[in-house]
Amino acid sequence: TWPVESFLSHYVVLAYADDMILASSPSVPASTVREDAHAALARVGLSVTIEKCASTQDGGISFMGTRIIRDSPYNLAECATRSLYESLRTLRAADVSRHDKIRLLAYCIVPSVNYGPLVDAYPGPQSYQEVDALVVAELGMLLGIPDKLARALALTPRTAHGVGLVLPHHYHADMQRQARAMQAGTFRELRKAQLADTAPLHTFLPLALLRGPPLSDDQVLFIGDCLAGRYQKTPPMGVCRHCKQPMLRRHHLVCKAINALHVARHTKVMEALLTATRGKTSRIVKNVALPIGHLQPDFVVDDGFGDLVVTVPWRVDRSYSLKLTKYLPLLQQGRAAFFLPIVVGGDGTLHPATASGLARIGVDLLRFRQGVAQILLWHYAQTAQAFASLSLSDPPRLAAAQAVAPGDQGVPTTHEAPHAPRPPSPSPSPSVEIVAEERPHTPRRVEEGAAGRGTHAKCLHPRAWRAPAPAPPAPLPPEDPSEPFVCSRAPSPPPLGDEGHAAHRPGAPGAEPQLKALPPIFRRVDGPAAPPSKDSFYPFKKLMSCHGPA
Repeated sequence: TWPVESFLSHYVVLAYADDMILASSPSVPASTVREDAHAALARVGLSVTIEKCASTQDGGISFMGTRIIRDSPYNLAECATRSLYESLRTLRAADVSRHDKIRLLAYCIVPSVNYGPLVDAYPGPQSYQEVDALVVAELGMLLGIPDKLARALALTPRTAHGVGLVLPHHYHADMQRQARAMQAGTFRELRKAQLADTAPLHTFLPLALLRGPPLSDDQVLFIGDCLAGRYQKTPPMGVCRHCKQPMLRRHHLVCKAINALHVARHTKVMEALLTATRGKTSRIVKNVALPIGHLQPDFVVDDGFGDLVVTVPWRVDRSYSLKLTKYLPLLQQGRAAFFLPIVVGGDGTLHPATASGLARIGVDLLRFRQGVAQILLWHYAQTAQAFASLSLSDPPRLAAAQAVAPGDQGVPTTHEAPHAPRPPSPSPSPSVEIVAEERPHTPRRVEEGAAGRGTHAKCLHPRAWRAPAPAPPAPLPPEDPSEPFVCSRAPSPPPLGDEGHAAHRPGAPGAEPQLKALPPIFRRVDGPAAPPSKDSFYPFKKLMSCHGPA
C-alpha cells in the first residue's frame, strides 16, 4: 500500500503517476476533492498544481487519451443520443427539399447511431428508446403525420414502399443475435444488404448538397423512381407535345425531343475521359470519320490500342454488345487492332470490360468516375426539369435552334423520307406541324401553330410535292435561356407502332424511289451553313449544301 492511499482512504485511488485520478461521490464538491488531494500529497512530499485539476462536475475531461464525459456509466446509447441531437439539428437547418432530408435521415443519420447493439450488449434495449423516438418524431415532422403512422412507415421495408429504417431499440434482439455470431466483415455485408434495394440516387446526394439549389420534391421522386426501376404502370398521360409519343415516364427519361441533353451528356463524358487520360497516351484524335459504313468513333488512340467509343446507356450489357457489333467492320477491314466501347450506366456504373480496358491504357478510373458522377447528376436535374415542364397547361414555345444565325432563328431539319400521318390523338395536348416549303435563298422553317384537339404531326418530303405557303406566322417569343428544351439536331425517333413504316415500303403508291442514305454528318440545306454560336450544341463538323444524293 502506498502511503498516499492511507491519507486518501475515503476516496478510490484509480491510478497515479505524473497524474492521478480520484473517484468520489457526486455529493462531494470538486473543490473539496482538490483540497483533500493537495493536503495528502503534500504530506508525502508531492505537490499539486490546482490550475491543472479538472472534474467531471464542471464538464467533460480528457485523461491519458480517454474522454470522460460525466460521472455516470458511459455507454454507446448515450453517445448515440447525443450525436443524434446534433445531426437532427444540422438536418433541420439544411436548405434541401423534404425528400432529400428523408434520404439523408435514412442513409446517413440513422446508420451512424444504430450500430451500438451490434458491438456492445450494455446497457440493454431500454437506453435506445430515446433514439427511436427522436427518429420517428423527425420523420413525422417532415411528412406532417402522427408519430404512430410515422413509426409504421419508418419500419416498413423499402420493397414495400416504406423508409426501411433499422431502429436500434426495435431491432435490439435481432442485432444482439447477429453480434454474438458476428465474424470479420459481417457488419460490412449487413450494410451492403441494407442498401441492396435502394435507388442509386443516394450515390449523388452528397453532390446534390454541394451543387447549389436542390431539386423539388416531385423531381426527386421522379428521378428516384426511374433509377430504381419503379415505373408506374398506368395508362399514358396523353401524347407528348414534343415527340408525339405516348407520354410514359420511362420513355420520357430518354425522350428524343430533348436529345440535345443526351448529346451534351455524351460530350461531357468524352471530356471527362480526356481529362482522366491526359499524359497516359502519346496522341488522341477526336471524332475521326472512317470510310467504312460511315462509322465515326469518338476517339482514336495512335499507340496501337485502337478506337474508343463512348456511350451512356441504360442497359449496360446490351449496349456493350451493340457497340461491338457496330464497330466490328473496323477489325474485319484491318483499320483497327482493337476497339473499346466505353459504356457508362445510368447510375455511373462502368461495364467491367470498359473498366479493365481503361485501366490497361492508364486512365485514372477514380478521377473518371468522379467526373461522370457530376455529369450524370447534371443530366438528371435537367431531365427532371424538362419532364416537369411537359405537364404545364400552357402551349409550348418553339425553342430556338442553338446553332443558327441571328436572322435565321428556328431553322429545322427536314426528314429524308416521308412519314405516314399518325391517327388523331384523343389527348388535348397541342402538337407541332412541320411543313416544308420552298423559299428562295432561305432554309426551310418549322411553323408552330395553335393546333387544337385531334391534330397530328405531318412531315412532308420537300421533293415529293410543294405545300402552299401558309400565312405569315406570329413573331416568336424571345429565347429564354432557362428553357430546358431545345430543337434537336439528331434524327427524330420512329413511331412506336407500325403506322410510320407504310410510306417507306418500296412500291408504295405515290412514293418517290428511295434516295441514297447520307452519312449522319451531312445535312440538306438550301442556304449557306450558319456559324455555330458560342457554347452551343453543334454536333456536325461541316455542313454540306447539296440538293441531290451525295
